[in-house]
Amino acid sequence: MTCTDCEHHVTAALEQAGAEQFSADFRRGLARFTWPESAGEAALRAAVARAGYTPGRLRAESPGTAAALGGEADYDLLVLGAGSAAFAAAIRGRDAGYRVALAEAGTLGGTCVNVGCVPSKALLAAGAAYWAAGHPRFAGITTSAGPVDLAALVAQKDDLVDALRQEKYAGLVDAYGFDVLPGHAAFTGPDTVEVDGRAIRPGAVLIATGASPAAPPIPGLSGAGYLTSTTALDLKAVPRRLAVIGANAVGLELGQFFLHLGSAVIFVDVADRIAPFEEPEVSQALAGVLAGQGATIHAPAQVLAVERDGDMRRIRAAIGGAEIVIDADEVLVATGRAPNSAGLGLQAAGVATDGRGARTRRVRRPRGSALPDTPPAGPAGPQRPHRHRPRPGRRRPDRGTGRGGLPAAARRCRLVRAGPVPGRLRLPGLAPRLGPHRPQHGPSPGAPSRRPLTGPFRPARAGHGHGSRRPPAR
Repeated sequence: MTCTDCEHHVTAALEQAGAEQFSADFRRGLARFTWPESAGEAALRAAVARAGYTPGRLRAESPGTAAALGGEADYDLLVLGAGSAAFAAAIRGRDAGYRVALAEAGTLGGTCVNVGCVPSKALLAAGAAYWAAGHPRFAGITTSAGPVDLAALVAQKDDLVDALRQEKYAGLVDAYGFDVLPGHAAFTGPDTVEVDGRAIRPGAVLIATGASPAAPPIPGLSGAGYLTSTTALDLKAVPRRLAVIGANAVGLELGQFFLHLGSAVIFVDVADRIAPFEEPEVSQALAGVLAGQGATIHAPAQVLAVERDGDMRRIRAAIGGAEIVIDADEVLVATGRAPNSAGLGLQAAGVATDGRGARTRRVRRPRGSALPDTPPAGPAGPQRPHRHRPRPGRRRPDRGTGRGGLPAAARRCRLVRAGPVPGRLRLPGLAPRLGPHRPQHGPSPGAPSRRPLTGPFRPARAGHGHGSRRPPAR
């Protein structure tokens, strides 16, 4: 159902099949009605199908009636978190006709729209424009860059974040018909979750709580104070000198942003080059660009300690056996992220985690339990490198959706970046080669057969974007 006319068509079909006291809600994708004994389920489904709609799962809502997925569940699926992975799972669950709720203790939208891709890329674009204005490239054309009002730029970024959070997240809650439960969520037992003091018994739980910036145990760092990828986005003044500890993607992009605005930026990384997870040629090219724009790079370098002297931070680092001192007004730490799993009560649910707090194994519940499985989505899951399909024999059984059941929403495809350097590429059916491109049809001799990648989401119809599909009527 996509409009009020759809509601009329569905209720008319139900009335024709003998239903009573009927109503339909296209935003939630459901129809409610009284089911007299004289009306059969097959007749109800056939009437809805003849009207041009796909009937979903039929669920009784009378008092005392057992809910699906393991007894009297309050929700068929409870998602811990309300970011992009959580919303994807909620939409998939609603498409399948399940009752879904998201539990969120913070701000709706998670990392990407609030403190990740959206705000950082907005600031990066502004920084690049400012740098280009101050460094004209064409003869006969003069441009200049005036003073920077970082507070005004951050306010503009906040307005963009608010608008996209409403459009891409908050606006989809009523459209798809799932609930958002504000408050901290934690397991109180294998089959129960408490959200802001309310006990909830879900049919299945998906952990999608995301991750937060993590800092290494450098002596004096906490006392000296430092920026993270989150707090750096809210600075109101451009620091004169900025030291960046960690020169991978996040550290490099935020460091270059402040470099473009006029900061003297120093990158420090323990690896032997910046962007250590990329090809060496990529690291070399990035280092050349940053150095050409005025940045200083120390790699490899071991940070020994950080001290504070008034408003200045002093970093002691070891480089090639010698110790140097780096003075900075601000220190940005971009050395990685850690899963937001503390306080979730995972032990009460029987979920095993590693030292980072990430879940290390799938927990199967005894037969008949209301919580058959507790899969994670996003950074809370196990970080296995370059796995792009499930291992044989580990695929979840079908639970009626045709795509492996509700927890299938946690499946994801890991993308692999493969450089052109021979000896670095080791994928079945692919042989790296130099010289003219020669298309190779089919796998190499002796390579194992490969099934096409599949996922839990249906492609959007032509002309429709994210959020355009509605759950089926039921």
